[in-house]
Amino acid sequence: MIIRAYKPEDEDQILKLTARDHPDLSLPPRNNVYGDVVIEENDSVVAYGLIGTFAEAIMLMDRTLPLKDRIAIVSEFMTLTLTILRARGIKELHAISTDPKWSKVLTSKYGFNPRDGEALVREV
Repeated sequence: MIIRAYKPEDEDQILKLTARDHPDLSLPPRNNVYGDVVIEENDSVVAYGLIGTFAEAIMLMDRTLPLKDRIAIVSEFMTLTLTILRARGIKELHAISTDPKWSKVLTSKYGFNPRDGEALVREV
């Protein structure tokens, strides 16, 4: 096996590997990747690894504000956030919620979709 840097000509094999073995995953746009490698065996890509970035929405808010005000704040924040991300070419916005009610609001009002899996974090 050979581990080497990604090359644009690897793209077709990576897409086929993803479609065949990982249809539930989508690869981030190239502008959201810090670095990536290909693992090759007999001139075939058998694995692809990347260090990707993702945009995460974080909002801290005074929970004593009236609901109407909190909704207005979130709506303004989302409008600004989406404008900034679109201008930078970022295709996805992530939100991690620990509150099921808030998760429901994010999916029903702001277009977020649940993902399979579990959010995990590792300190570097």
